[in-house]
Amino acid sequence: MINSELSTNAIKELIDNKISFNVHKYQYDKGGTLSVSHKLNIPEYIVIKTLVFEDDNEILFLLLMHGNKKVDTKSFAKILNVNKVKLGEPDMITEKIGYSIGSISPFGIHKDDIKIYVEESIMKLEKIFINGGTKGISIEISPEDLNILNPIFVSVVK
Repeated sequence: MINSELSTNAIKELIDNKISFNVHKYQYDKGGTLSVSHKLNIPEYIVIKTLVFEDDNEILFLLLMHGNKKVDTKSFAKILNVNKVKLGEPDMITEKIGYSIGSISPFGIHKDDIKIYVEESIMKLEKIFINGGTKGISIEISPEDLNILNPIFVSVVK
């Protein structure tokens, strides 16, 4: 049984979908994926960041990207058939997604409201570490487990 401290919406979704996972706790700071990789002693490349973008029509979407990589926003906008994409504003993210910066997970959100894109090279990894829905919790899963999100795979690494 998961204790209440680890009972996030993200973890509940994994349990509900019978996804095998390991929880890794760490002292949160604002160092991003580099900090997580150092604290968990893992390569930053397998720490997956969940980025919230909006397009020029103010439509939100998520993109899962390697922690040490940047997004080619011009290519991404072209794939989406929009003029431009930009990172969402923190207050708007919390309001629309339900997670604050530093705790954003692709799990435990209303997926009917938002499309989820995954950098396709993530799927070649043996395992990934992704935010567990609260600051200081990382979930270790298989990349194949991302398929419960019904993601759209893209190649937008810069």
